[in-house]
Amino acid sequence: MKYFIVDNPWNKSHYKNLINQVIDKIIPYAAIIEVVIVYSSNGEITVNKKTGDVVLITPNGSDDAAFRRIKKFDLDEYKRYYNLECIPDNIDILDLGYWYDNNEYEEPAMDWREEVKVMRKQA
Repeated sequence: MKYFIVDNPWNKSHYKNLINQVIDKIIPYAAIIEVVIVYSSNGEITVNKKTGDVVLITPNGSDDAAFRRIKKFDLDEYKRYYNLECIPDNIDILDLGYWYDNNEYEEPAMDWREEVKVMRKQA
């Protein structure tokens, strides 16, 4: 299970190691949430497992502006499609629908989902 600390003034990258070392002292001052890591060729996005809201975008050097504009993932659709009760800890971005900051919705890549389904049957 992975967690990420939000709503904390010390949540800067150079403080993350320190925060992890003294987490017991910080808990009263921070909100702890369960997250899923959404990965893509442009980087990783840390997402709140309950709400689908983007918590952190970590680009891998790509300057794809659209990647940085993603604000929320459609985790409910993912759970319905795969008939799941729980969201896994890591998901490929192609497997999820999501909203940009202008509320435009990007559908999941259904052709990719079908390819993965075929590969799983062959394995």
